[in-house]
Amino acid sequence: MIDRAYLEAAYTAREIEQLAGGPAGEAEADEAVAAAIARATAEVESRLASRYQTPVANPPDELRELCATLARARLYPASRPEYIDERAAEARKYLDDAGQARREIQGLTPRERTGRFAGTRRRRDRTFTRETLSGY
Repeated sequence: MIDRAYLEAAYTAREIEQLAGGPAGEAEADEAVAAAIARATAEVESRLASRYQTPVANPPDELRELCATLARARLYPASRPEYIDERAAEARKYLDDAGQARREIQGLTPRERTGRFAGTRRRRDRTFTRETLSGY
């Protein structure tokens, strides 16, 4: 969905370098950034999967920005500034709203509805009855 160059353009190369523990090209720093981006991408897609087709092939800018926000938050240590957590929470809420049809994200392909959920049970299909529970 995004790469290190996008993250550095969104938040400055210096900040990402400091959070990752080194400049681009250093193995550990590159791994830290790649892991943060992969986890953020997975989180974005999992929050949208109930309504939109995933993986998202051509994400709109709006989605890329949300992914960058989450990836940046993942790069910060546990003692990060409060505003980082607030922005990540806002991004998660935005994605949850989109996944639950309370918000629309243009440019994403809606998931096909397959009809009624196969696991739905009706009252007449009761699993536990007086007879099946006798003796307990």
